Amino acid sequence: MTASRRTLVIALLAAACVVASVVPPIESSSIRLDVQTHHLAHAVIIALGLALGLVIASGRPVREEQPAWLLAALASPLLAMLLMIPATYDFTETHPVLHALDHLVFAALSLLTAYGGEHYLRGVGWAAAIALELMAVGAAFGYGIILTR
Repeated sequence: MTASRRTLVIALLAAACVVASVVPPIESSSIRLDVQTHHLAHAVIIALGLALGLVIASGRPVREEQPAWLLAALASPLLAMLLMIPATYDFTETHPVLHALDHLVFAALSLLTAYGGEHYLRGVGWAAAIALELMAVGAAFGYGIILTR
């Protein structure tokens, strides 16, 4: 991918992350989504952040392992999953700006997961991205089942 095309993809993905994070909480502040749909929306935001991190990382030259980045690749998905705990929904859903910020943090943590993994060692970012996306989708069904029983 040429540098200008890569820059365009980065800009479009970054814009998509912001729009997907900010617009739904602001527009639907009076509508309460079910937990499963809410988490599937999180999974979309996370997928956009992961794609952005992978595209940014793809432009760097291949170097030797950078172990310090492994911490980011491991800690970021854990933090993202902690932010998805349904106990926080009542508060964040009544505060649209905080809710949008919460979604932006998902995008940032996702970006850090993919970028950090790729910075640590090529291929690790892809593995971390797939794992985080599977966790996000799994949370949609797991939390939805737990909370509706």
